Amino acid sequence: MVVADGNSGFVGVIPYPSLSGDKWAYNVGNADVTNVHGAELLEDGNVAVASSESGTVAVYARATGDPTSPTSGPAKPLSSQPLEQAHEVLYDPSTKSLWAVGGRALVRSPYDTATGTLGDAETFPLPQQISKGVPTEAWGHDLEPVYGNPDRLWVGANAGIVQFSKAGSPGCYKGSARWPLADQVTLTDRWCTDYPSEAALNVQPLVKSIGNDPVSGQRLTTCADGCEGANATPSYTTSWLRFVTAAEKDPVTLLTRWWDQSQHYPARWMVPSYQ
Repeated sequence: MVVADGNSGFVGVIPYPSLSGDKWAYNVGNADVTNVHGAELLEDGNVAVASSESGTVAVYARATGDPTSPTSGPAKPLSSQPLEQAHEVLYDPSTKSLWAVGGRALVRSPYDTATGTLGDAETFPLPQQISKGVPTEAWGHDLEPVYGNPDRLWVGANAGIVQFSKAGSPGCYKGSARWPLADQVTLTDRWCTDYPSEAALNVQPLVKSIGNDPVSGQRLTTCADGCEGANATPSYTTSWLRFVTAAEKDPVTLLTRWWDQSQHYPARWMVPSYQ
């Protein structure tokens, strides 16, 4: 399991499910320097990190991470690329590439496991959203596999939730009541809304995480406080977890509050495979 903390800049790899024994740790720089939002373990043991403050996607070497005394930071990466408001990274072992989402775009970069370096990025601009009648950026936050469909990725944003087709899926855009709307989509075979119970799932702004359980089919999302309609000032965290079943008709939605003062940012299904 990979964990990251934006305030301190700590990124660590921890054995799961034992949660015992140190594996790897790094300090990539605190919130004023990097503001880490996402981290990913690569197949060669290196770790990729998305940082919003520095606007970078960076790869750090497995050989230099000391779990007993992490570097004081910011540590020097093996490779890095600019990405405005970089928020999450996801490794695709089938194509040996690293996906990343930022405020305005989803990008895919070839990854060389021999050198730990990223190749030139292919860019897919996120569909815009309409805010107070004005087109504005979607501001991507989360990027996860769609378990059960190796062609699809979940993308969560301030604008809402959408699936992305890596290969292109003609006819996968079926419209949406929230995001993306028809006049916002330029690649309708990439940005897909044909997944089950889209209307029940894609109802929130300020989405911080989105993922599905391959066993039960449930989808799990989090969003900033106030996104559920409460009269609260939105913040970065929430005490609510939202579960939506994958039923084509009459999906079930369940809101779970662990405790009043709990503070969640992303919520993850712990799944050992991308397939």
